[in-house]
Amino acid sequence: MKKSEQYLGYLERRKTFLEEISNDAEFKIFRTLYLAGKNTLPRIKDKLPDLDEYEFNELKKKVQKEVFYNDLFSDKINFQELLNYFNYQNEFTQFITMHKTKGSGIDNVLVVLDEYFWHEYNFRHIYSGEADADKKWKNQKLFYVACSRAKNNLKIVRLISDECEKSELEAFFDNITEIMIE
Repeated sequence: MKKSEQYLGYLERRKTFLEEISNDAEFKIFRTLYLAGKNTLPRIKDKLPDLDEYEFNELKKKVQKEVFYNDLFSDKINFQELLNYFNYQNEFTQFITMHKTKGSGIDNVLVVLDEYFWHEYNFRHIYSGEADADKKWKNQKLFYVACSRAKNNLKIVRLISDECEKSELEAFFDNITEIMIE
């Protein structure tokens, strides 16, 4: 089967990018930390104190691009998942983000507390005693908006990376169900 020029161009861009990052020591350190759960600027600052917000965002984009290039045509992502993501990004779906829920009542709500695309939030501040009052308030306000829209069922999902955060969650919330992902 003949490959299209667009696909061949994609393969060349992919190869060039992956070769470029394989020789970038700073990127490798950042990627390791980022994928280990230090996925926000405040979390990674203890290991990379000279990193500023612009550099963080640029390195994060590279990590996301690497994941995309490695996973797009792999067995990790099926085509339906790609279509679902496209539909979600273009608002062709019944799912909405927390910022778009104002004033609406929704029968079943699933709140996913993840900062992957939200650099200005750190949802751990909701239940952690470490955050200053302004940060805590900002995160709690958004959390309240998302949770208060549920009419019948509310489920909250949070991926945690350490025992300390697990203890903080257990102290803040009742009725927690832990699901282990390997």
